[in-house]
Amino acid sequence: MISEKINSKSYALLDIEPVTYQGFRILFLADSRIPRLEYRLGTLIYHYPKQLQASKVYDILDHLLIRVKNKYAFIPAVDDQFCYVFGEKKSLRLLTNLGRKSLKTALKKLIGDYINERVFVITKELKLPAPIKIVFRDTTRKWGSFHLLIKDKSYYLSFALSLVHFRKEIIDSVIYHEITHYYYLNHSKVFYQKLQLFNPEFKLHQEKLNAGKY
Repeated sequence: MISEKINSKSYALLDIEPVTYQGFRILFLADSRIPRLEYRLGTLIYHYPKQLQASKVYDILDHLLIRVKNKYAFIPAVDDQFCYVFGEKKSLRLLTNLGRKSLKTALKKLIGDYINERVFVITKELKLPAPIKIVFRDTTRKWGSFHLLIKDKSYYLSFALSLVHFRKEIIDSVIYHEITHYYYLNHSKVFYQKLQLFNPEFKLHQEKLNAGKY
């Protein structure tokens, strides 16, 4: 089965890295009684029993991936030949000739340049102070975060690197979401009312994010 419910554990804090298998970016976690897949921020998280034999780990994963492909039409963000960049399928050869590590560097620059420019434009449009910094993280925990510094009421923003795979209007939706936290630090009714004013299609964009529709 594939789980759409995200638990509160911060996978970014674990000393493990996702691997690419059959074109999917997969994080392996031996923390569950029943093997299952969970989708989060461009990564499939594979939960399986710790006592499971190594050969069985991949046998079961193969069956689960077939279900994902058939039922959810899941499209990996990166495979052996292509990579989704701002919602468009790009050739890896065009992005880099130096391997996957260099690809990550190239993608980080692309998303960094775009979000830095858009945050500047959006905060100016809303007549808000700009953040003191913008941080980019290779995380499977959340798309973005707003961090308020109580001492001087300044703030900074952080975003997931995997946003680079999505269309720009979806990325903008995440930016508007985090900047709306300047007014409200929670996810109350008034928060979403304010967000609706800034980004009327935020619900549609959120659905596409959660479904991995680049």
